[in-house]
Amino acid sequence: MKYLALILGLLCISQSWSQQLPRKSSFSEVTQRVGLNDITIAYSRPNVNNRVIFGELVPYGEVWRLGANQPTKIRIKEAIVINGQTLDTGYYAMFAVPEKNFWTVVFNTDTEQWGSNSYDEKKNVLSYQAAVNSNEHIESFSISFESVNESSAVIAMEWANVKVLVPFTTDTKAIVERGFDESIAKGEDLGRVYFNIADYYNDEGEIEKAKSFLEKSLAVETSYYNLFLKADMMKSEDLKGANKLAEEAAVLAEKAKKENWAGYIRRKAGEWK
Repeated sequence: MKYLALILGLLCISQSWSQQLPRKSSFSEVTQRVGLNDITIAYSRPNVNNRVIFGELVPYGEVWRLGANQPTKIRIKEAIVINGQTLDTGYYAMFAVPEKNFWTVVFNTDTEQWGSNSYDEKKNVLSYQAAVNSNEHIESFSISFESVNESSAVIAMEWANVKVLVPFTTDTKAIVERGFDESIAKGEDLGRVYFNIADYYNDEGEIEKAKSFLEKSLAVETSYYNLFLKADMMKSEDLKGANKLAEEAAVLAEKAKKENWAGYIRRKAGEWK
């Protein structure tokens, strides 16, 4: 019985030791989709707490983990480009070397360290010198994404009265075209696949490519969606012919029991001049 009590006591102690406790610097994670690229940043958020941050708590000229606890980490689904330098798909630790007027932000392959005690400059794969901007007071260190569009965004880091920006781009068009190639190679529902490609290039203003893929779509099947795209693309050159094709597309939509599509086609064709 004494042995059993000892075991139970040890189990209770073990369980209490394994309990998670809150940290003063809360963990945070932010994910942003830029075009078709997903970028996730995980970091801890220390507070100012009436301290002088930059130049004292975070000394100038020394490596900082961009937060507290473990270094900040970034995971990117597709490659990004920062100031002409490519950061390949992967998982990286982020550090900064702050100065009064600029930070050197670095991306490092060692994601398993604590803080910056094991920081090895040789494991840096990219560095970027970012200007320091004055800012309203930010109590909790914050990382976010700003100016997000189809192929670019900005990583914004804010704390105390400082804001630092790291702009980047991603080749969304290359990702899209790779997906097109994969869909064509798969060989399924090619009428719709070719239509989607044609629609994309039409929106991008690459009309000859759009026409080429639209004809491939029509060669596989004639449907309300590809017929209406053809009508829409020819309206400036042959309005009468475009209206005729649009009506044929509306009839096909009705046969497919796509009444909403039929109504949309007739409404849009009615706006053509």
